[in-house]
Amino acid sequence: MKKTILILVANPQGSAGLNLLPEVRNLQEAIQRSLNRERFAVEWRVAVQEEDLRRHVLDIKPQIIHYCGHGTKDGLVIHDENDQVKLLSNEFLADLLKNFADCVECLVLNACETEPLAIELAKHLNYVIGMNQEVKDKSAIAFSEAFYDAIGAGEGIENAFEIGKNAVLGITSSDNQSRKLLVVSEDDSPVTTQNQEYLIPVLYKNQNLPPLSSQSNQDFEFDAYISYVDKDPDSTWVWDVLLPKLEEARLHIAVSGDSARPGVPRLIEIEQGIKQSKRTIVVLSKNYLLDNMNTFESALGQSMGIQEGSYRVLPVKIMSLDGVELPVRLSMLATLDLSHPRRSEREFQRLVQSLKSPLPKMRQ
Repeated sequence: MKKTILILVANPQGSAGLNLLPEVRNLQEAIQRSLNRERFAVEWRVAVQEEDLRRHVLDIKPQIIHYCGHGTKDGLVIHDENDQVKLLSNEFLADLLKNFADCVECLVLNACETEPLAIELAKHLNYVIGMNQEVKDKSAIAFSEAFYDAIGAGEGIENAFEIGKNAVLGITSSDNQSRKLLVVSEDDSPVTTQNQEYLIPVLYKNQNLPPLSSQSNQDFEFDAYISYVDKDPDSTWVWDVLLPKLEEARLHIAVSGDSARPGVPRLIEIEQGIKQSKRTIVVLSKNYLLDNMNTFESALGQSMGIQEGSYRVLPVKIMSLDGVELPVRLSMLATLDLSHPRRSEREFQRLVQSLKSPLPKMRQ
């Protein structure tokens, strides 16, 4: 499943003109040149109005929203029905966007003085990046490009934020346009403040999230990697039953073989997929236990967990395995029985809950 980045652009008439297209272009190029570009989709919308904000998020269901335009301490600036300035208050935005907490992982507010909104939204979204004072175009572009270079390379939000923040060091701001809301008439020129440091990005993390140490000191690209044998009935069950249920729960899933890049050795793709996934779901069946490649996948996932001191492998059973001896490394783990005629729905709920929870730690 691809991770979608939605770019929202607003620069209404009557506000200081901004050169926002370079930021959009550089963001797209950062993802396109990354080795993981097949795992991302970039959508962008311009001249955003109030209704557009709601509709775009509903239609696209992005994991990252990136806003570029004017901002104030009181809210974000968008277009009204006459293409003029309209301010969406922090209260309105928080009340709207909290409804998308299941899909939106991170909101990037690349506009002036958006720290108050970031603080409010971090009560609902996993991560919100705002700016604690005025923003200049060149600094905003530098931050975005470095941030999405890191995201495309597989870094988590927190590391990507630090890399983006580093990129703006040394950027001079006296020769480029401000993103502070400056309402102008046709005869006026926007007023800029001289000799001031600009763009201090701030990252706010939802306090309900577990600390990074409970996730092996990294953010994972996927909630789970599905290891299964590509033969029926296993493959039909994975694609028609398991994957739809997990995606319905807003989980990000990598499937063995599905995200492989053409021309790249399969072993490298397997290692990358398992490494970037918090858990490895092992779909146990008689076919699976006879397949050497799948044996390698489950062993690799378990080995990574042992190195980190956590349990990474989560076995599920899709058929009766009576009389079949499981490998010792799998038999020691509790197995969810998704084939049980009466308990399967409850077991699916337990599976989803396990994938949304922090990695269980091995006792020292």
